[in-house]
Amino acid sequence: MNTGAIIMFLFGAIVLWGGSAYFLHKTLKNNKE
Repeated sequence: MNTGAIIMFLFGAIVLWGGSAYFLHKTLKNNKE
């Protein structure tokens, strides 16, 4: 297994999950007000 590819995959997954979670949290917060 290529270590660099694994690191890039994990980094990309964290960015995607973090971005979607932040966007979802922001949307829910705006809907409450």
